[in-house]
Amino acid sequence: MTDNEQGYKDQNQQTPGRWQRVISFATSLALLFAIIGGVAVAGGGLIYLWVEELRSFSSVVFGVGLVLLLIALVVSFPAVYAVVAGVKGRYTLTAIATVSVFLLVIVLVNFISSQNVQRFDTTFTRQFTLSSRTVGILDGLTEPVKITGFFVPSRREHVILQQQADSFLFEFQRRSDRRVTYKFVDPESEPSIARRYNVNQYPTLVFETVESKRQYAFGLPPVSEQSLVSALLIVTGEQRKKIYFLTGHKEKDLIDSTETSTMGYGFALRGILSDNYEVEALNLGEARYGGKIPDDVAVLVIPGATNELLTDEMIEIREWLKRGGRALFLVDPGAPNTIVAILEKWGILVGKDTLVDPLRSITGDPRTPMFQRTSFLPSPITDQLDVVFFPQATPVKIRPDYMEDPRKIPPWIQFAPFIETSIASWSTLEPERNQFSEFDDSVGPHWVGLAVQALSTVEEEPDSSDLLSTPAVTSIVVLGDSDFATNRYYSAYTNSDLLLNSINWLAKDFTLISIRPKPFSFRDLVVLPYEFDMIRYSSWFVLPIAVAFMGLIIWWRRR
Repeated sequence: MTDNEQGYKDQNQQTPGRWQRVISFATSLALLFAIIGGVAVAGGGLIYLWVEELRSFSSVVFGVGLVLLLIALVVSFPAVYAVVAGVKGRYTLTAIATVSVFLLVIVLVNFISSQNVQRFDTTFTRQFTLSSRTVGILDGLTEPVKITGFFVPSRREHVILQQQADSFLFEFQRRSDRRVTYKFVDPESEPSIARRYNVNQYPTLVFETVESKRQYAFGLPPVSEQSLVSALLIVTGEQRKKIYFLTGHKEKDLIDSTETSTMGYGFALRGILSDNYEVEALNLGEARYGGKIPDDVAVLVIPGATNELLTDEMIEIREWLKRGGRALFLVDPGAPNTIVAILEKWGILVGKDTLVDPLRSITGDPRTPMFQRTSFLPSPITDQLDVVFFPQATPVKIRPDYMEDPRKIPPWIQFAPFIETSIASWSTLEPERNQFSEFDDSVGPHWVGLAVQALSTVEEEPDSSDLLSTPAVTSIVVLGDSDFATNRYYSAYTNSDLLLNSINWLAKDFTLISIRPKPFSFRDLVVLPYEFDMIRYSSWFVLPIAVAFMGLIIWWRRR
């Protein structure tokens, strides 16, 4: 070898190439790359799991972290291999593999369980079990719905309402295969989200369809399956039926002021609205109606009229019913003659007498009959009722010849009574008298709730007498009291459900009856005095003594 060749070789050995310098620099930073990469992978993964809005950013962070870890592994491969190939390295690798497999099993178990959630409702009234109607609505959703709840965590009442909403919405999300999703927001820490939804009162739930971008917001309380389903129907564009309340004849006021009027229908109005109906007052004397009942009437409610209807009004209601109208008559003792005349056309009789029921009534007032499950006859209106009462009711009857011989009832009319008084009751024209008079009073039991379906009045035979094949079937519900649904009594027992169920039946929303708010029942633990003493003294003495005794045995054995 010449001197020039030997010098060139020595120069190459002393001066490393560019690639060797890059490898040497990367090797010196391998530890730093590994630390940064590990932090990026862990941080990106956590952000992806917990912050939905930053998933794109977290994916980039996670990818960069993986690249840095890979670079650190490649440039430090000889050192890593030497460590792994050793005895301690094999033990370490085995431990890492074992822990990794254990963590993988935990992740898989949690993923499988999250996709197959099972919940058991152990409440006495099945408080958190969704009705079949709700499940059907969730199954039929045509587009995803996102629900945003605004609650202030520092307020105790908000926390309680949020827990109740979470129980229902979790079931909504699970039963809809995540077509319904929800989240809760603190409007004080994230005011920009509240401003985006134009929410300035809390607590509030905002329903939003993902594709059509429709929004519907309603304030809490109450939190019930019924109110949530109604909001879901509204935001998905379900057509709302109209319920009209007749006015102008001193009926019960359809007002929303529940504080200034105990005899108004403010609470009833809220209940009907929560059933996804529109409500409007109807005064046939107003020019905009022209004496005609609007075409969009789903149900007409006559809430305890005390003044007579005009002749034109009576004729219009009667003709509208003949065309397949649906009406709820709430009548009191001494109902106006025009109301009586309208009902007589359908074989229904209401009068001026008052019911007295000393056997089943509110304590101390036999003129306020109370009706329990044994008082209800089979009907979808009363199937799920518990207890209702009528302050001063009047009986609802059918024509005497129909009562004596049911074969005389025209085939195009069906009568379906659903509430009756006890056998000890009677009706009288002297409501202040507490003693039954064989000559002046009519012995019970009496009906106070009656449903009628007909193709025509009792006097006019229709072209077809088949109720099932004719769509324009007249439906009437008559209740012998209008006070039970006023603000004063609406929330007592299941009075509210009787009114709403009657409207649902008339509007053909039969399945709405199955999602009435379930009562929250407190199940108190009742123990006898000696049982309480046993629980108290066993917790005071037995458990501490048992622990001390076990400690003494262990000390003795070690000694």
